[in-house]
Order: sequence, then C-alpha cells, then structure tokens
Amino acid sequence: RRKGMKADKEAKTKKEIARKKGTKPAHSLDEYAGNYEHPGYGLITVRKVGNHLEFTFNDIRTPLEH
Repeated sequence: RRKGMKADKEAKTKKEIARKKGTKPAHSLDEYAGNYEHPGYGLITVRKVGNHLEFTFNDIRTPLEH
C-alpha cells in the first residue's frame, strides 16, 4: 500500500510539473460535450455542467480539468 501511495504522489507531482499553466481549451466547452465510444472501454459521456466538463463512465462521474 505504501508503494502504491508513493507512486500515486509521484505521478501527481510529475503531472503538475508537465502542466502548462495559463492555457485555455482550444474549443468552447460545448464542442467537447458528447458521447465517445472506445472498443475496450465502451461508452464514455462528456457533458457541460455549469462552467466545466463532467466525464461519466459506468455510472462514475468526475469533473474534467484543462
């Protein structure tokens, strides 16, 4: 469990270092909303909720960030 927690923390740190701050999406959020299908994952839904996007997969919902 400790190894997993350490790996998770390292991955988050690496993601933050690589993130380009001060950028904006290339398109309006409405343009990203829709249903996407993947052969391995099945149906994935992205919808606009207020001023952000939300990702739904197998009844699991989570906000998306740029």
